[in-house]
Amino acid sequence: ADGVEDTEGWIASPSMDMGGLESVIVEWEQYFRYCCFPFAPVFLEVSIDGGATWVTFPAHGDFIESANVASANPLPTAVDISCVAAGESDVTIRFSYLQNPITGNGYSHYYWGIDDIAIYELESVNDMAITQVSTGDIFNYFEYSKVPMEQAFQAADGGLTAGVIYRNAGSADQTNVVITVDVLDATDAVVATVSSDAFTAPSAANAEDCPANLQDTLYLETGFVPTEMEIYTVRATLSQDEDDETADNNVRS
Repeated sequence: ADGVEDTEGWIASPSMDMGGLESVIVEWEQYFRYCCFPFAPVFLEVSIDGGATWVTFPAHGDFIESANVASANPLPTAVDISCVAAGESDVTIRFSYLQNPITGNGYSHYYWGIDDIAIYELESVNDMAITQVSTGDIFNYFEYSKVPMEQAFQAADGGLTAGVIYRNAGSADQTNVVITVDVLDATDAVVATVSSDAFTAPSAANAEDCPANLQDTLYLETGFVPTEMEIYTVRATLSQDEDDETADNNVRS
């Protein structure tokens, strides 16, 4: 009667043996547009029991969710399914167009094209990376790149807070990971330093949750309070027990 109908469907693979893999990445190119709520209805699902149960991963990649807006064409996308598929001998994947569980219905039309699917194991075993450094709590408050002197956090309140987003981009757990934050003045002299406690960064295959969060955020209070107007640099450096295969992404400012 409305001229449209809520739609669900999927394209499933044959069973695949991934018993010898320590990590599993599914990569493809896609192009989509959907209606009528912002949450994307495209998912990658994985089963290791012949399709009796499925683990569902978001499949919209870097597309900023928005109804009635076409994605890039193509939109290269990669999903790490290691937490469910690595080491399993009966793995089925399917590309699923589903009514989004947040809204329950309302996804009826437009299109989803998929091409150039590749499934592979991560090349890197030991690879930690810092993906972003901020000067504040970017999830609960605004981050400012310019701070009025009278609004700077005082030492009693922890001083300048540094946020570091990091990820384990390899296939092995990383032990005794330490993140150190330095504050440098305009002459590149270090005026404050703080380090995190050592922690273990699990690989996606060993993550506590599945689907796994592929990155995490650590906040460190530096204790630094500027005494005069100046340009300062916040630099984060990451280290761990294992020899990092791509150490150049372990430092970010």
